[in-house]
Amino acid sequence: MREDNWKDTFPKVPEVFHHRLENTLQSLEEAERKKSHGRIKWKKSLVLAAALGLVIGLSLTVYAAVHLFTVHGEKNEETGTYTYYFETEKELEAAPIKIIPGYLPEGFAAEGDDYCKYSKGGNNGEGITIISNNWSSKLSVPYVSAQEETELNGVRAEILTRNGLEYNHIILLFYEEEGQVIEIMASDGISLDEVKKVADNITYEVLTGEEADTYQAFSQSKEREPDMEFDNTIKKSNMIQVGEEVQDLGVSKYELDTTAQPFYCVDNIEVSDTIQELHKEGFGVYYDLVRERCNSDGSLKPRERVERYWEDDEMKTKSETVGMKFLYVTLTLQNKTGEAMTDISVYPCIRFLQEEEDGTYSFIDRDYEWDELVRENSPIYFDQSDYSEPQHFFFMDLKAGETREVHLLYAVDEDRIDTGYLTFNLGGYYSREGCTDQYLKITD
Repeated sequence: MREDNWKDTFPKVPEVFHHRLENTLQSLEEAERKKSHGRIKWKKSLVLAAALGLVIGLSLTVYAAVHLFTVHGEKNEETGTYTYYFETEKELEAAPIKIIPGYLPEGFAAEGDDYCKYSKGGNNGEGITIISNNWSSKLSVPYVSAQEETELNGVRAEILTRNGLEYNHIILLFYEEEGQVIEIMASDGISLDEVKKVADNITYEVLTGEEADTYQAFSQSKEREPDMEFDNTIKKSNMIQVGEEVQDLGVSKYELDTTAQPFYCVDNIEVSDTIQELHKEGFGVYYDLVRERCNSDGSLKPRERVERYWEDDEMKTKSETVGMKFLYVTLTLQNKTGEAMTDISVYPCIRFLQEEEDGTYSFIDRDYEWDELVRENSPIYFDQSDYSEPQHFFFMDLKAGETREVHLLYAVDEDRIDTGYLTFNLGGYYSREGCTDQYLKITD
């Protein structure tokens, strides 16, 4: 061993500490050589002691600074929601990143040009989604059965297990020294060991140039400022009646000139056991599905309704057979301006509400429907479309001063009709004066 080879003098130590100590020792030795000019050298033990003192002092300062954020989590035992809260000592400017998975399970590939989604067999196969998630100061993950703290890829990691859900494994990687959080979501057909292997082999590149619009990381406040609080309570004033002319705000009046929005009036609502004679073109992509789901007399066949519910830290399911009815809605839309309106969305959906003792209304919890006939409880027929593309079907145009009558058709579970409300302004934009959505009860 060479006496002046500090690299070989010390046993294996943490990498950051090792480099800092090595650099400090070499700096001290070089300084001493310059000062001594041939005088007796310091004993190595004295140099080592001095270096250790400097490095430990520096380390305490540096380690306190390199953690750019802190994070702690809390679980709501009733709902299973696990919420992470991020805090920074000062504003943290961040650049977008491109995440590169060094390992993917066999057969997995990126979905097109999207470097965040990877699947086996296309969109309908098993999937892995990998995203950067350091935008907000709060990150909530619903329906968490179990949580495990560990280390993956050299950083702090947490593994969230969600029993009974399609995407049942989520891994969060906290790059505390770099200000990054990477979230990995994997479908239930992929083993946890495979997901951990994906996490262990992730790298990322900081984007530069035109793609590099920086942003303030962990910037969204946990609570809104008092003057920005929105009241989303559904009140009596949000209820409308058949025959009442209303302006469809579409968005908050603080964001768009409401004079550019059409007026509408629900002229008639009819619940029917059988389908009426309607134009095939009005069904769009639903034509074959409706034919398949109807009996020979035009009535709808019963369906198997599957509902999910959270219980004992697990998502469970139950099913029951329910009858169905058709709901016909006649709607008049009017453009009262002197200019044409284009791309008007005509997509009122059905929501299920219950009236509370104080006169307000609350949503009756319903799980997301996978049945295409009732998905989103949205219309399956629209006879005034001005666009042929399936994703653009429920849109129309209105000339200046034009009025048009619209016919819509829905399929509804018969045991839910009494709690059903047609809702407009589905985007749910709220003003400071309260919820701007408008609801019309299906039955009297």
